[in-house]
Amino acid sequence: MTHYDEQAHFAEYRPDRGDRERREAAVSMLESPDSFEAKEKFYNCFADREKEDHKFWGQMDRTFERFAPTLDEAQKKRMEIDVYACCEMYGIAPEEYFQFQFYWKNDAGRNQYLGDEERFVIFRPCYDFEEYEKIRNKWLMYQQIGKYFNRSCILVGNFDGGGVNCSTEEKAFCAFLEDRTEFVFKPLRSSCGEGIRRIEVPKGTDLKALYQSLCAEGGGMADEVIRQDKSLAKFHPQSANGVRLIMLRDRQGRDHFVQSMFRMGQKDSFVDNNSNAIRARIDESNGYVYTCGYDSYGEKYILHPDSREVIPGFRIPAWEELLDLAASVMDEVSSYARFIGFDFALTPDGWTVIEINPFPQMVVQQIITGQGIRQEMLRLANECVTQESGRR
Repeated sequence: MTHYDEQAHFAEYRPDRGDRERREAAVSMLESPDSFEAKEKFYNCFADREKEDHKFWGQMDRTFERFAPTLDEAQKKRMEIDVYACCEMYGIAPEEYFQFQFYWKNDAGRNQYLGDEERFVIFRPCYDFEEYEKIRNKWLMYQQIGKYFNRSCILVGNFDGGGVNCSTEEKAFCAFLEDRTEFVFKPLRSSCGEGIRRIEVPKGTDLKALYQSLCAEGGGMADEVIRQDKSLAKFHPQSANGVRLIMLRDRQGRDHFVQSMFRMGQKDSFVDNNSNAIRARIDESNGYVYTCGYDSYGEKYILHPDSREVIPGFRIPAWEELLDLAASVMDEVSSYARFIGFDFALTPDGWTVIEINPFPQMVVQQIITGQGIRQEMLRLANECVTQESGRR
């Protein structure tokens, strides 16, 4: 069996920047991972924030505002050293330090967790990047697997492969909305629900003006609103509650399902995949929800806070049909993408694809269970993404 070379892949996103002092400090930190002095030495190599990445430090500041707003400056400085060191040592983002509760874990415990950045490295061999745009772009994706959507979608703007030109699709957009009072607008390359919104179209709306305003935002895709089955709608009727099914097809054509979730909106949320959404883990072997629900802040829910429906123990209806549908869609895309996060919704007529996502995110799953999945994912990568895949 060909073994997954962890160190070689880490080098892709933690390159040696040629700074001897930094390397020595990093070695000291690795030798004494729980030593504040070692981390302080490492941090002090880069104390001048003006020379550092502004995007990173902005993310760091927002993380402390969100997760530790009551710390005084001295406390923040001390913890900031540890957060910074963990980002370098374990390939995590600042918010994951708090989401994974690294502040009370030692090196062995921290090494159990898979940071959001590392998933790109581990599962990179699952993609043909010459054809990656087919799955990254929502309209190109719809062109290939639209038969599994069971609803109408239309391009807002004329997509030519390099951008959107809004001069030719206006009539089709107006025809699409002729008998509709609402639709879902999706930017072509959005993720995590960013930019997705439901737009109401009351009688008398100037459709041409609406079209031009959406084009001014960069264009996107107009998607028919999904009418969900009452069995899932009961948790939160305002959002399309659905299943995130994560699937990997190995080089021998065998399918592996891992880290899947039941996702629900809450409050006024229309989508089920933003930071306020509630997620719970699903047992892929039988479709049962076996954990409580959690949001991105780590808040735990036995009952949905709005509907008061019980989350743990709920069985996703028609589970086998869902797995069969996922396999059929994977048949369409596996020539260039074998690691997919499927978003499915259940309608009165059966399961439908909301969309499919490359490099599916796996941070929330570790928040839900309080356990790291890094070793599991490395094993899966070792078995599935190499040329000589071992038996599962």
